[in-house]
Amino acid sequence: MPLLRAAAAGAPAFPRFRQHPGKIRMMLAALGSVMFLAFGGCFPKPVRKPPSTLGALAPGAAGDPVNRVIIPETNGDAAYLVLGAYDGEGNAGSILLLRERLVDARVVFNSQAGSPYYGGSALDRWLNTVFWEQLSGEVRSLVSETTIEVTARSSVWLAGRDREFIARKVFALSMVECGFKPDRTPLVEGRPIPCLSDAKNRVAISDGEPLSWWLRTPDTRNPLAWVISHNGMYDIAQIDGGMGVRPAFCLNAGLKVVATEMDGRAAYRLSQ
Repeated sequence: MPLLRAAAAGAPAFPRFRQHPGKIRMMLAALGSVMFLAFGGCFPKPVRKPPSTLGALAPGAAGDPVNRVIIPETNGDAAYLVLGAYDGEGNAGSILLLRERLVDARVVFNSQAGSPYYGGSALDRWLNTVFWEQLSGEVRSLVSETTIEVTARSSVWLAGRDREFIARKVFALSMVECGFKPDRTPLVEGRPIPCLSDAKNRVAISDGEPLSWWLRTPDTRNPLAWVISHNGMYDIAQIDGGMGVRPAFCLNAGLKVVATEMDGRAAYRLSQ
């Protein structure tokens, strides 16, 4: 037992290793490299699969990137923002799409002799007739009938508090869905859409210029309705004035999509 005797005599145990600390470090480094190769380095990193359904394109929270899906229209393809699940009565499994750019036409909300009630207004009719026909037949067959919350007719002119639900294929968004609660009406139509809390997603372009676009929320005392202004903030306008329109509609979350490009930017296209 020479080592034990050496220790008992006050001599350091393992004297050769203490004289060569650099060798110990080299041996430990070599051992660590072997263990890394054996237990970690040989395994491939997991590869994230690209989204394959429309529902997988929905942003998870405010601040997440907003994906675009290409929708065929009679005048060519148009990009739509995938805003996420559209909450509400009877809308399970629906994903809300909002046209990225304004349509070419300028549309009135209603005639001056009419009212700022949305259901059956000139804007509502235009979206579900003229614009509806601009969508390809295949897309029209996929669009869900969506239940939306609106200010009731009984609330208009009287600053009332009644709301109601109507079913539509294509519709305009509300103030609350765009992240605002107007002071001039106490009503809440729908729920906030997280990605529209970012002003850049509220700005819409037509012919290279940002323009105002209609919302479905009325002023309940006057012939006025709310709009998103050119800078992404809210404003109010006479209902008989021509404004930009940014149609919204819902598709089923399970629809298949494939990655592509549009205008040099990433996008997705519906697939069979």
